[in-house]
Amino acid sequence: MTGLISGHHVLIDTTIDKGHGPLLDRYNPVLSSGFFTFVNGSVLEIDDVHSQIYKNDAFSGINIGADSELRITNEATFVTSSGLLGPIIGFKTGSQKATANISSSGRFIASDLLVALTDSTDTVESLAKVNVSGANSEITTRGSLSIGVSGFSSSTSDATANTRGEVIIENGAALYATNADDGGTINVGDGANGQLVISDATAEANITNVGQSHLGTTALTSRTLSELVIDDDSAEMRMDTLNIGDQTQGHVTVSNNGTLYVDKMTIGMDKGQGSVMIESGGQLVMNTSDISQSLIVGVEGALLTNKLTLTGDNTSMQLGNPVGQMTIGQSSHGQWEVLNGASYSHVDDGSGLSTSYFFGIKGLSNNIHGQGELIVDGIGSSWTDESANIYLGFGRAGNGLAQNTGNLTVGNGATFIAKKIVAGGFTDHKYGQGKVLVTGNETTMQAATLAVGGDNSTFSITDGAEALIYDVYVAGGNQSYINKFDPSLNARVNIDGQGSVLRSNFVSIGANRAAALNVTNEGVMFASSNIFLGEGVAFDTRTSALLHAENNAYVRAINGIHAGVGEGRHVEINVLNGSYLTTNDDIRLGMATHSYAQLLVEGEGDNTNTNGFSTLRMPESGHPLIS
Repeated sequence: MTGLISGHHVLIDTTIDKGHGPLLDRYNPVLSSGFFTFVNGSVLEIDDVHSQIYKNDAFSGINIGADSELRITNEATFVTSSGLLGPIIGFKTGSQKATANISSSGRFIASDLLVALTDSTDTVESLAKVNVSGANSEITTRGSLSIGVSGFSSSTSDATANTRGEVIIENGAALYATNADDGGTINVGDGANGQLVISDATAEANITNVGQSHLGTTALTSRTLSELVIDDDSAEMRMDTLNIGDQTQGHVTVSNNGTLYVDKMTIGMDKGQGSVMIESGGQLVMNTSDISQSLIVGVEGALLTNKLTLTGDNTSMQLGNPVGQMTIGQSSHGQWEVLNGASYSHVDDGSGLSTSYFFGIKGLSNNIHGQGELIVDGIGSSWTDESANIYLGFGRAGNGLAQNTGNLTVGNGATFIAKKIVAGGFTDHKYGQGKVLVTGNETTMQAATLAVGGDNSTFSITDGAEALIYDVYVAGGNQSYINKFDPSLNARVNIDGQGSVLRSNFVSIGANRAAALNVTNEGVMFASSNIFLGEGVAFDTRTSALLHAENNAYVRAINGIHAGVGEGRHVEINVLNGSYLTTNDDIRLGMATHSYAQLLVEGEGDNTNTNGFSTLRMPESGHPLIS
């Protein structure tokens, strides 16, 4: 049976006396089967704790249509597993919105629920809004909740572009989309526009998709936008998997002390664009037991810039367990920001496991190069994972041409702590390009190891920043035996400006490949052990390892400075314009067979100092030059 209710108010309340006492049968015979559509100002109201409406016929359903409303109040329950598509709030409404209001401990339980659905011809838009408010009020779906759904295979038509579904869960209410198979799904924007707001309420799902479109559309051509908002002190949402921006645009905002718990999150995929904003004391907690990728920002050709942003005091992101890998910029552009006093942290759990963070890597199915960025900026901002391995610019695109690039910027009083930083990673016989910038007063970085490799990869400390890195290795260039230093191409460390300091134990510049250490304008390089220049075997024809100190710079290595350590290496040391090169041990030039080392001291106030009983050594087998 099919029913059209137009302009009428249907009230189901079993406490109303019908002349024979209250109706005790919780099944309503009128709605037991058939598909009923409410339009033109109609209202379906289910009221009172004893009013429990069940619809379990596979060919029956409820459609709240144009300018019509579903109300579930006063502990009433509407349970349905019916309908080929599930109950629909808003089908072909045109400009007249359909609504559903669930309050005062009312409950709506369905296998599937659709909010705002276009027709299959994609000619009539739909508008719908669902509001769930108050403690013990809830929506529960065992299959899926879809908000903003296109029934047509396009996301570019007027009907789809104007279709919008909204669901608001607030004031202690709840939303559940889980099942025993871990397949309970919330789709926010399934080919059309959708919004889900969790405000002072809770939500739980196995899978949540925010912004997904139909085949053939992209973030540039799709006319839809979808959003998940988690807002207010008591607002929290938990899920296993969160996907944002698939062939269209999707955004997530967590604010005002709200909390998002998620095991795996992908932001921007398959020509889509995604963004996540954690702000104003919001929290993102990732705590998976699955040793796999838990975070991906920009993957497989996602368009534009895909972002994860943490901003503001007391805003935080926490990783509970170490995972195998996090990826920012896989064959796309991904950016992770920690700003204005926000923090990211993973406390080493003592398991010995570590997480590898890749910024800029190749994809699995295309030749687009990866671009990944990590920005930590502002006083009080911090990024901390003492077991982290950071890879910036890893190899080249799938076709071996363009370099994958990765950038790390720590500035303006921020703090960064990791285990290992690799700028310019090497894979498939190719280097990527990585750049690290540590800048500004009170900015600090700590790591056990720094490796800078690849053409034009750099590590720079400027404007009064300080880095504490135990071992430093700088060696770049894609050709092992054709080495000459080019300041615009090769890997290098730059320390520039008063108060800019790199403190380390051991430093190696130019092992097998060309590289440089530049200390300028009162910058400081301090090594508690050695500085080695020109290790390995290369038979250079021009300078491939360079130490350059200029304009009152200060370079000190307690246990000595050794230049031309490897056979055939060509090394230069320049101490210029009031700079210092000091050690408690030896400065050794041209140590290996056929090696060449030059020490140039020039300009007023320049100083090369070997303290105590140390010496300046020039082996017979090498070719030292002092000027």
